[in-house]
Amino acid sequence: MVRARSAVLLRTHARRLRRADLEECLSQAALELICACRRGRQFDCDVHIANAFDQRFLSRVADQHRALGGRSLGRAQFARALAANAESEIEREIAGDEDDVERIVFARDELRSVLRAARALTKDERVVLGSRLGLGGDSEEVCAARGWSRERYRKLAQRGRDRLRTFGLDGSAA
Repeated sequence: MVRARSAVLLRTHARRLRRADLEECLSQAALELICACRRGRQFDCDVHIANAFDQRFLSRVADQHRALGGRSLGRAQFARALAANAESEIEREIAGDEDDVERIVFARDELRSVLRAARALTKDERVVLGSRLGLGGDSEEVCAARGWSRERYRKLAQRGRDRLRTFGLDGSAA
């Protein structure tokens, strides 16, 4: 029963904790269930066992969240170490000092999506969209510096926004 439920629980709760932490929660829940059986606890049916296992697993996940939230000094330091090991300066800013690990994971994933989309843009599209976001002067300055017409600037902005949409990004800010 534990093997059958484990795959479902890991898949269902993958967004809540790292896979290693989820597997640890599964192991703890299984061990608690085995110990309860050895002490004489009886279950009515397989569904009862499955529900008890799920409940114990979710309890362990909640414990992990509390530990990562700062109630456990060791877990909080581990979460900060993950932030310190971030791949870029932006990821370190997202992580902050004592943020929720789940929020950090989602923010990093979103950041990676934006970076992938930015790499797919041409250099000219990046210049135009950057200027529209206030990162490199207004449209007239960019056109004058690059020798572009207003129409070329407008078309580059349109193509860049369309390309961002193919990556699931709105592009409306640009």
